[in-house]
Order: sequence, then structure tokens, then C-alpha cells
Amino acid sequence: RRETDTTPDHSDVLGRAGPFAAMSGSETSAPKTIYVNGKYEPMPKDVVEQSAALTSVYEAGKLVYDGAAASSGVVPAIASRAGPGGSLNEMLKWSIENADPEELQRRAQNDGAKLPSRMDQEILDLLLGQPIVAKMREALGKVAPESIGDTDTSIHALQELQYYVEDMDNANDFAKIGGVQAMLFCVGPEAPADAEMREGACGVLAACSQNNPKFVEAALALQVPEALLDTLQADALVVRRKALYALSALLRTSASAAGQVLELPTALPVLLGLCTSSDLKLRRRTLFVLAALSAHGGACAAALSTSEAIGALLTAAADADSDVREQAVGALLALCTGTEAKIAMRTDDAQPALSSVLAAEEEALSAGEGSPQVAKQIRQLLACLDVGEGD
Repeated sequence: RRETDTTPDHSDVLGRAGPFAAMSGSETSAPKTIYVNGKYEPMPKDVVEQSAALTSVYEAGKLVYDGAAASSGVVPAIASRAGPGGSLNEMLKWSIENADPEELQRRAQNDGAKLPSRMDQEILDLLLGQPIVAKMREALGKVAPESIGDTDTSIHALQELQYYVEDMDNANDFAKIGGVQAMLFCVGPEAPADAEMREGACGVLAACSQNNPKFVEAALALQVPEALLDTLQADALVVRRKALYALSALLRTSASAAGQVLELPTALPVLLGLCTSSDLKLRRRTLFVLAALSAHGGACAAALSTSEAIGALLTAAADADSDVREQAVGALLALCTGTEAKIAMRTDDAQPALSSVLAAEEEALSAGEGSPQVAKQIRQLLACLDVGEGD
């Protein structure tokens, strides 16, 4: 029986010219030629990397750099622009710089584009390297009208905001992202009548205003003093204390701002009324504010050189609390350097009242309870009133 070899014969296949037929050296080495378009072409021996200047660049389908023209030695007709870097910040910066404002506006009008959401703004802040601004936006979202129903969440958000705005730069950024308007809503009539939340909003405004004239300027433009004065007349005691603290920070930061606030019809009546408040903390803070305003001089001192203001300060000079007395006498002493206040004190016959206060202070001192500083200031004040009395 004859056995038949069924192994396929590949000699014909192997004998045909294929793409890798021409080999040099060992058959396992890489081919030196390649079959292209019906003929063998030598493979390149080295990899040559072309210059990036020979790469054409397109933006939105438009040619902005012609690499082919550059390769032929022709100066490209279209000037090239540096592309974006590798990081997200560099790409974002590049896209902003190379954007066409008119085209963006046209697309927004045609497509009915909406304003970026709060989350979009938070993401943008993070990309721009402003994580605190992003966190403040997030916290502000918790005190927005649509989400303020949960007062506990809002209170915690206000505490977080107060922590951030202790920094002056953060406080100014807070004003830029609508933080002032949000705080005004929290103390306004449309917000929930939650004392702790309203107190927190006043605390944020106080922290922002501390020694920050730039923020105070923004606060004046948004009528923050008016809102605080309204709060001082109608809210719970803890809220009134914090509102006065915020107003104090605002008034003491800028003499110009203080002068504008004192021109408001409710400013002086509210402050002078607090001089006789039954709450000691309110009295102390009010007299502290009035003493600071007197020290500002100029328009502030002129506003306090009225018979009503002098009378309120004289009453406070006889207060049972030594801190209140010291601030009241200090305010009177600062005002006495001006002609208007001095005339008002003489007209109101302030000298007998001051002499009575001095006698009580000296008696308390003999019992070891008075204030040497208050007694000293009263003597200086009486001496100031005596000088030039016949002028």
C-alpha cells in the first residue's frame, strides 16, 4: 500500500516575491527593504524627527500656521501663535487669551446660552488656582434663597465663611462673588427669622470690614450700613450686639465712610439711643464707637457736635460702669478741640455736670473703686472748657 504525503507544498508560495522577500544576513533580522507600489524601497536607517516649525496648526478649522510653506523656505503668510501648555491652567489661560469676544457673544445670543451655574463657577475657581473662592461659593450656595430652608446648614456655612474672610484678600474676593448681597438677604425681612443665622451673617460682615477700606467701600455702595441700622432697631439682643459690632468695624475702618454713614437720617438717633440701653455690652460698644468717631475729627466730629449728642455723652459720663464712663469722657475730650462742640457744651451747661461726675469719681477713688483715667480726663475737659470762655 502506497502512502501518500499530504503535507502541503509551500515552495511556490515561498518562492513568490513578497514584501519582505529581500533579506540580508540572518532571516530572523529586520528587513532592510520594503515592497511599495510594485517595487522594493530601502528602509530608512535612522529615525529623523522633523522640526515642530514644519507642523501646520489649525484653530477652529482655520489655518493659523502653514508648516508646508515653512518647509519650502517660504515665510508663512499667517503668523503663528504659541499653543497651550500641558497643564489645565495653561490650557485654560491660552483659550481665554485666544478667544474672540465678539464671536463668543454672537454664539451666546444665537444659542441662548445661560450663565454658568454655581458648580461651574466653583470648578473654574479650582482650575484658576483659587480653592478658597471655590469653597466660599459652595458655602454661599447653602445660604441662597432657594436652599436656606435648612437653617442648621446655613449657620454652619456662615461660620465657615467667617473663617475664610478673616483674611483681607478673601474678604475682597467674597465681595466680588456676591457675598455681600447674600449676607444682606440673611439679615433682611425675607430670610427665616432665625436669630443665630442673622447673627452669623452680621459676624461675616464684621470680619470683612475689619481694617479693610476696599471692602467698606463696596459695603457702602450696597447699603450695608442701612441694613445694620435697621437690624439694631428690630432684632433679638444677640443679633443687635453683632450688628453693632459689624457697624463698629465699618465706621472705625474709614473716616470718610464714617462721615457718609453719619449723614444717614437714622444713624445718630439709633447710636445715641443705645447710649442708655439696658444691656451693658450694647452701651459699652456704642460708646466705644462714638469715641472712635470723635477721634476721626472732621465731618464725624461735626456730626457729633450737636446738643443731642453732647447730652447723650454727658449722661454716659455718669454711668455706673467705668468703661462706659471712660469712653464717654474720652469722646467729649476729643470733641472739645472743635469750636462747635465747645460751644454746644457751654450752651448745655456741661461744666456743672462734669464737675459732679468728677466729684463722684474722686469719692470712688478714695474708696479704691474709681478710675484714675476717667478723673484725669474730666479735669482736662473742664480745663478745655475754661480756656477762652469769654471768647
